[in-house]
Amino acid sequence: MRSNRGFRMAKGVELVGRQGASYEMQVSIPLDDEGFLGRQCPECSLLFRMDAAQYKALPDDLTLWCVYCGHQADHSEFITAQQRKRLRRAASDLGMQIVTRELDRAFRGLSSSGSRHGFVSVRHESRPFHPRPLPGIDEERLTRVRTCPGCQNRYAVFGEHRFCPVCGHLPASSVAFDALDADMARARCAGCSTAQRQSRLA
Repeated sequence: MRSNRGFRMAKGVELVGRQGASYEMQVSIPLDDEGFLGRQCPECSLLFRMDAAQYKALPDDLTLWCVYCGHQADHSEFITAQQRKRLRRAASDLGMQIVTRELDRAFRGLSSSGSRHGFVSVRHESRPFHPRPLPGIDEERLTRVRTCPGCQNRYAVFGEHRFCPVCGHLPASSVAFDALDADMARARCAGCSTAQRQSRLA
């Protein structure tokens, strides 16, 4: 737990700015063991991953492509369900403390201006806020890592796909080769254990 501008936030959350009643915060998103960041298509809901170091270097106004269905949208629209849950927890913790802070101010004002002859007695007790740890990221491991022949960005997919997440349409030869490679991998893995399948598909 850490203190950010008077608020108690979970590890991985940092308040970086404020404008009026609006706050800006940064929430860390854990990567997988290979350093890839999860992305989820807002249209078909399928998952893929992108090399986090390369992703960070891309333009802020980046339009992403779904590697499977080709849907295009702002990169912020490709947040995964588990990442969204993590962000909502951080926003909820901040919102709870903002409301509590405003209630404290309101009741302090009532106490100072209250009348001893009033008929209503209102009591408010403020308690320290203790944020819960943010939800972790435990998304299904994607075993097929590919590099776009055009932009050289690395990404990981479940299986056959037709698009690069950064530059879009892949060359027909790349699509055909990847489909053949996927079929051969499935054939080799027929009858394998789950661990063996993951190892051979990589």
